Amino acid sequence: MQDLHAVTSLDATWDGVPLGALAAVRPPVTFGFGSVPPRPALARVTTTVQLP
Repeated sequence: MQDLHAVTSLDATWDGVPLGALAAVRPPVTFGFGSVPPRPALARVTTTVQLP
């Protein structure tokens, strides 16, 4: 991860339906290859694929 920026406000919809207020991630996620910040954030991630 290169950087992490807090998201302090957001206005978003899904199929025209408002997504609601930002909220903390509780309980923490337990899937995937990593974790997420406890509060909404924007992260820039760079992946590297090493070929044999």
